[in-house]
Amino acid sequence: FMAGIGLGLVVGTKASSMLALPSVGLIAVYLLVKNQGVKNLISFGAFSLMGIAMFTLPSGYVENIRMFGHPMGPPAVRDIHSFEGELPLDILKGGTYNLLRYGFDFIALDGLPPVKPIWDVQRTIRFLPEKLVSLTGINLEDETATTFFPFVFDRAPSSNEEHAYWGILGFTLIWPAVFFALMRSEKQRDVFVLSIASILFFVMQAYTNPYDLYRGRYFLICAVFALPVAGVWLSARSRLARSFLFVVVLAGSVSAVSVAWLKTTYFSSNNFGVTEVEEISLFDMQRDQQLMFNNQKYFPALESFNDLVPDDAVVALFLYPNSFEYPLFGRGFTRTLIPINSFYEGPLPIPEEAQYLLYARGYPCAEDSDRHLGADWYLRKLDDENRGCDYSP
Repeated sequence: FMAGIGLGLVVGTKASSMLALPSVGLIAVYLLVKNQGVKNLISFGAFSLMGIAMFTLPSGYVENIRMFGHPMGPPAVRDIHSFEGELPLDILKGGTYNLLRYGFDFIALDGLPPVKPIWDVQRTIRFLPEKLVSLTGINLEDETATTFFPFVFDRAPSSNEEHAYWGILGFTLIWPAVFFALMRSEKQRDVFVLSIASILFFVMQAYTNPYDLYRGRYFLICAVFALPVAGVWLSARSRLARSFLFVVVLAGSVSAVSVAWLKTTYFSSNNFGVTEVEEISLFDMQRDQQLMFNNQKYFPALESFNDLVPDDAVVALFLYPNSFEYPLFGRGFTRTLIPINSFYEGPLPIPEEAQYLLYARGYPCAEDSDRHLGADWYLRKLDDENRGCDYSP
């Protein structure tokens, strides 16, 4: 019951979780049949349908069907995030290229600082695989038909979970264990199923969506299947294998400490090669600055906004579609925010109840009296004379 309800909840939370369903389904079928046979499997299926009815359908899928005729939203969104409409041979080719791209992303020293010595070591590790791919005539960088984010061989090590791929533990410990477990299906059936689930997740990412470096965060889901498989290293008998395990785990521990430092420190320059870099600890920042940790240029604008706009105000927002609006609610989440730059309906009129207008540069009805808050944000206190705007071309 809990698993079925949880399944409906996770798909209702984010549609991309569907890419993990084949792996989860494989493990569920294996365990349910192994433990209590088909009866348990039928119960799980019934409760999953209940979860879908309770949590999935009401969370936007029905609304998407009503508005766009498709549960996943308008064609523009589906074209970006899927291979919808592509020919089967193009999907096969693009997906295979994506397998190689994500494979290279895993051969990285993610978690360690992207300083020149570490970057050089990463280049050395990738040198032979890169040469082998080049000998086949495949150009993973220039072939962009199936990429959403450009692929580059020489990317910097990252500590950001959005585009970090398990670091040294991934290509030295976890994935070797996954492929090793495939050869021991008779001795360790549970581990074998987890290995298949891990590879199935990898394949789903490659063959259903354009390549996107930011899918590193999705592979955190894959780690749930793959990481337990790495336990096969603990059964190693040879001194060489145990020594290797010790060195890799030690390096992974150093990487973990490095991630904790890098993730809690804002650098005024992304160029680690400069002689002077300003460092600000996350723990020394005030709340709003912490919220703007990944977009510091908007912090002064947010400070001005909070100084000028009352905590209980109703604010119309004409910001860029991907703007981070959460901090605008205020410390007690007491402001009312009304976005008027809809990604599918276009610009909307300023509602009558709005007391302020916050907009980004490019708003078609800007006035000289509007207050510049910082970066590209502007604020207007609304009245009967200044809330009208003609959006026609």
